[in-house]
Amino acid sequence: MLPFATMSQAKNTIPMLVGSYTDNDSQGISLYNFNTQTGEATHVKTFPASNPSFVVATKNKAFFYAVNENGDGKGAVSAFTKEGKLINQQPSHGDHPCHVNIDKTQNWVVVSNYSGGNFSIYKREANGALSVALQTIQHNGKGTNTQRQEKAHVHSTTFNAENNMLFVVDLGTDQIVAYNFDEKTGHVTQNDKASIQTAPGHGPRILQFYKNFAYIIEEMSGTVSVYAFNQQTTSFKHIQTISSLPKDYTIQNNDAGSAHIHITQDGKNVYATNRSTSNTIATFKRNSSTGQLTLLNTLPVEGKGPRHFTLTPNEKFLLVANQNTNNITLFQRTPQTGQLKATKKTINTPKPVCLTWF
Repeated sequence: MLPFATMSQAKNTIPMLVGSYTDNDSQGISLYNFNTQTGEATHVKTFPASNPSFVVATKNKAFFYAVNENGDGKGAVSAFTKEGKLINQQPSHGDHPCHVNIDKTQNWVVVSNYSGGNFSIYKREANGALSVALQTIQHNGKGTNTQRQEKAHVHSTTFNAENNMLFVVDLGTDQIVAYNFDEKTGHVTQNDKASIQTAPGHGPRILQFYKNFAYIIEEMSGTVSVYAFNQQTTSFKHIQTISSLPKDYTIQNNDAGSAHIHITQDGKNVYATNRSTSNTIATFKRNSSTGQLTLLNTLPVEGKGPRHFTLTPNEKFLLVANQNTNNITLFQRTPQTGQLKATKKTINTPKPVCLTWF
């Protein structure tokens, strides 16, 4: 067994997995022990993997899964035991897989292929292994930005709370494509009625639900779009689009580089990161009745290329993975207001792009 921290060994210390790109010093997925009270992190070990740019763990923390974001037909998804042993690997059936998700039954794994413009669904076996792909669904079309939206680019997937729908976020076609999901078979069928055509050239990247509202970070426009979702009619109603960028900031080359969005457990705050030349994190206050957002402020992330971020389970700290400066920066969060404060604490690690509690 690896030396995972336990409450008896180090109070308030939990494991964190760091996904990275491996075209420099990184060898794969790094394991850190992180103290959620002090913000101190200790490197434990690195598990070898090729470009594990997104990592997700099962609810019981017995297994974790990582995409292998490779091109030229080498895109894949890998299954690992808790100890970091590779169980098996399956082709993703598309180039540059960038996101992996597990449904609420924990039986099905979905992989998004960015360059492939498609997504694949796998069954999780009892030993954690992945089956061959049961379905690979191809998207077609393009958007208004000829450089970034020349074809479909599937970036992520999200299940609804009832686990009977899968929403596939397509940056290339400015769409959230909805599918009916059968949690018994893992099979999906497209549901055009529940799909969303977002604003042209906005480039949706990640969707997160909070109760009956959906929040979409839009990479190219630097905006968050808010929708009310009716589960009975499986329909969306657009209610707001708000910038996540600093005031008076000018978007460079029609691409704000917005990357990730996260909603606090109580639904009072929403956070979003911006890359490009902004390199900031936005703090929003959320209206619990209307679902609408108010931008409180934007702060420098103390690094460049903030790809992904996460809140500690106690929501005392927020950690940002800065791909281009090889560091993870730490912010302290005030629960009453949601405001963030830079701590000047940094975890130096090569090309971090995903942070997962384990």
